[in-house]
Amino acid sequence: MKKKLKNNNFLKREALKKTPQFFYELLRFSLSVSSLILTVLIFYFLVPGKIKYSVTESYIFASPEKDSEVYLGVILPISNSYQTIRSRKINWGGTMSIENFRNADVIKFIGEVKEGEQTEIIIEYEVITKVGGVIWKASVMDFQTKPQNGIQSDHSIIQQVANKITENNSFFSTYQIYKFTIDHLVRPRNTDPNMGYSALEAYLNRSGACLESARLMVALCRAKSIPSQIIVGNIYPEFGQNGQYNELDFGHAWVDFYANGFWSMADPGMGNRFYPQLYFSRNDGNHVSYGELEDVQIAYRNIFEWALKSGNLVKTKNGFMRYSVASTEKIYVNSLVTVDRNWDGRIINTIVAWLVVTLIIYKKQMDYLIKKKQNQEKI
Repeated sequence: MKKKLKNNNFLKREALKKTPQFFYELLRFSLSVSSLILTVLIFYFLVPGKIKYSVTESYIFASPEKDSEVYLGVILPISNSYQTIRSRKINWGGTMSIENFRNADVIKFIGEVKEGEQTEIIIEYEVITKVGGVIWKASVMDFQTKPQNGIQSDHSIIQQVANKITENNSFFSTYQIYKFTIDHLVRPRNTDPNMGYSALEAYLNRSGACLESARLMVALCRAKSIPSQIIVGNIYPEFGQNGQYNELDFGHAWVDFYANGFWSMADPGMGNRFYPQLYFSRNDGNHVSYGELEDVQIAYRNIFEWALKSGNLVKTKNGFMRYSVASTEKIYVNSLVTVDRNWDGRIINTIVAWLVVTLIIYKKQMDYLIKKKQNQEKI
């Protein structure tokens, strides 16, 4: 028996000796390439980083017939737990005032447009967003646990669905609700982002865009005593892209939730069924928040009513751009937002990691070649 085992081992060694050398070289090369690819994927998608954007909002007014007073109210984002707003610059020759609405600033401009001339307001600022897992500490407010307009967390159907999904209010339970929302709702083609379904209507119709997805997830969370809220804001362009947006472009909505003692974010409107974890408890760096939905609605009503009282309402928008304009005479208004992606911390992290892994592979390859040469010299 022992002799048979020795023979088998001898045959295996002989077979290995006869294996073509290029097979080992190919295997080493494949492992090296796989290591580099895996490094890029891990450091780009999983390792935390930061992205910086430069944003320019411009508002151009023209008065074709008479001199006119112009009144512009604008909502702007401010710093919060997963974004930093800095270096705000405003180019405007008239007067202005700034009011804070908890998660956003409202700026009101007053000035004059001369007949046959143009006047422009330019607002510039930088946005730095966090990429990767995002958690933060903050107190829970009463409204974040109760029903709201469009969020029927106390409805029997919503309660029953929530109880079927999960039994408690843990972090994993929140993920189960998030995953259910992604799987249950279908976004129709050519969807009107303002379709306006409530959480209950979205559930019953199995249809909805980002706002409906956020409403359903929040309703189910609150039904299980998980504090949560709808956040509205914008999605900025991906790497290598620069964006130009106007009043015809739409904003976005997602969810902040509280579980296991901290707050985090989730985006069921962008989550997909194949890799849902990508938008749960992490930011892709493209989400820029203007605050909780009702807070933003209060700020918007403020500038809308102020514009109505100040003059003749010319234009009001609550999408990607959030503003109201009024004047004393007939004027024309053009508005535009330009977003430039300046740098992406994920790219720097990935390049550094790629270089380190490349050096390690190079060193191992050199050690292998030296050892191989030494063995050949011994023979």
